[in-house]
Amino acid sequence: MLHTEYDNVLAALRHLCDTDDAVGAIALAVDLTWYWQMLGRHPDAAYWLGEAVALPVKRPSVQRDIAEGLLALNTVATRGAPAKDWIKERREELRALAGRLLSHPELPGLRGVLPAAGLASLTETEVSPTVLQQLVDGPDVWLAGMARLFRAQFAENDGHFDQARSDVRAALECFARAGDRWGLAKALPLHALVRQYDGDLDGALADLNEAKRLAREFGSLGLSDEIFVDLRRIDLHVRLDETARAAETIAVARERVLRSASPEMAILLDAREAALRVRTGEPARARKLVESIEAGLSEQVVFGGDQVRDRVDAARILAAQRQAGQNATPCGARRLPCRLSAKSGPAEDGGKHCAMNLLCGLWGGRPLKSAAWPKPAEPTRHRHQLC
Repeated sequence: MLHTEYDNVLAALRHLCDTDDAVGAIALAVDLTWYWQMLGRHPDAAYWLGEAVALPVKRPSVQRDIAEGLLALNTVATRGAPAKDWIKERREELRALAGRLLSHPELPGLRGVLPAAGLASLTETEVSPTVLQQLVDGPDVWLAGMARLFRAQFAENDGHFDQARSDVRAALECFARAGDRWGLAKALPLHALVRQYDGDLDGALADLNEAKRLAREFGSLGLSDEIFVDLRRIDLHVRLDETARAAETIAVARERVLRSASPEMAILLDAREAALRVRTGEPARARKLVESIEAGLSEQVVFGGDQVRDRVDAARILAAQRQAGQNATPCGARRLPCRLSAKSGPAEDGGKHCAMNLLCGLWGGRPLKSAAWPKPAEPTRHRHQLC
């Protein structure tokens, strides 16, 4: 329905902005945010939320704060790497906004909790467990599922794997009861990650394939979502010794990365392909990919050079060993945990930042982890993109 009437809805929003109807424009823009989010239309969301919050208002309101929070998250998701500086310049302003939202006694459902949790994560502000618990305990089964999914993301970020496992399974049950394919498609990648932690690579791959199947039924995931899921599938195919399938998925993902025009995505895909080329006995090709990655890495890459460099260093060493004829075991070996430094943690696939995760997320843009990855003693702090 909204697909068909989208132009008319935007015309109505434009009219509200042109007539300085701040209350109406903010309400409609906030309502449209979920639609923009589902389809990965973050530039549309950033533009129209910006137009709405720029209108003069007589008094502050929680609805306007929500719109400002959603604007900030979509702006970060749209800007990509340069968002790092944008966040730094506005950190105190964003922290104050997060504080106002979190202090509100009754945030209006998910549209209130989403920007509150997102801004808190962006600015490293503490989130009270009661914020999500109220939705978990509430009468709306779909909202309970989303709250469970958010909580699972936070738990996995902090290394609380039992909590993450429990909440993501409960979230899947909630979405199944609600009949929501989109929610299932968003939760399954995290469930796949939990399965990968537990050593169930076949089950993890089945979850990712099911997420893609469900996404096709309601339209598609956003472009970033699709790429992140592809990255996870490539890794699992390699670990399952399905190198031909991994190569096929890389070819498909490469086309999507070109459309995304994202240097971060290109680096992550090159890292995946380098691991595959080492595995298939093509060290020269792996070394060229590593050199390409190193040329693209800089402080402007939001996921952080150190996190990716550990993976690149491993690929470079293995490629050199293979090219020298030494007997090296690939880092992607099915049961061999990859040894990354404690500084970087096991996750480099967060891609853009927690805001991207918060907005486009729940898709599992997560790391290359071995089937037997050891539970870290300290939180991994790799920031899920929650949305």
